[in-house]
Amino acid sequence: MVAPLVFALFFAAMEFSRAYMVRHTLHNATYTGARRGLVPTTSNADIQQATLAALQNANIQDATINVSQTTDQVSVEVIVDYSDVSWVPPVFLLDQTIRARLTLEKDS
Repeated sequence: MVAPLVFALFFAAMEFSRAYMVRHTLHNATYTGARRGLVPTTSNADIQQATLAALQNANIQDATINVSQTTDQVSVEVIVDYSDVSWVPPVFLLDQTIRARLTLEKDS
């Protein structure tokens, strides 16, 4: 009688732990891309490549990377479906999207 509850708690903990791990990785990737964008002659493609490289280091594929930059700031957003990055078939976080966005100000 207790075993189903224990297994449900175990898999819930594993699923939420993975979601937070992916969220942290997305934040790290946005920071890496935005820092790359602070270099004066960096293009949006360079920023996307730096962000993608950070994601690939964590084995995250199929992420959407949005980049926008002006003369004053650079913004990077990464969006990924949780079902694409989960270790087990999602039950608690089914159809959820994990996103991270960062904007850094450029030096004048």
